[in-house]
Amino acid sequence: MQQVTDAEYQERLRQCSTCPFHQDDTCLKCGCYISYRARLATKHCPMKVW
Repeated sequence: MQQVTDAEYQERLRQCSTCPFHQDDTCLKCGCYISYRARLATKHCPMKVW
């Protein structure tokens, strides 16, 4: 699976950390593990932040 760069991954995690749907490592909007979803280039934020 194609992955994003380390810099893009860190930026995605930073954006998620301020989201009201972020709880621990889970997105309450879609139910995914954020650390997994943020790493994959084909995945996007359900809130269209990234």
